[in-house]
Amino acid sequence: NLSFLDVTQATGYVTTHTLVIHNAGAGVLNFALHAENGLVSISPVSGSLNSAAQEPIRIVFDTRVRTDGVYEDVIR
Repeated sequence: NLSFLDVTQATGYVTTHTLVIHNAGAGVLNFALHAENGLVSISPVSGSLNSAAQEPIRIVFDTRVRTDGVYEDVIR
């Protein structure tokens, strides 16, 4: 399943959201993530999950250095 995160945030704030990666398969799931435009911070950016394991992924939005506007990023 894919997840979609839409955030509206005024300038001058830092917020953290959590997405969860879950391995529903029988083998090991290796993952590596990156933000295409570098507008969000991701942690952890990579890892391995055994069958039925899950990992919370922290997505940090920091608008302290952004001017008003609409920004988009894609995490792959």
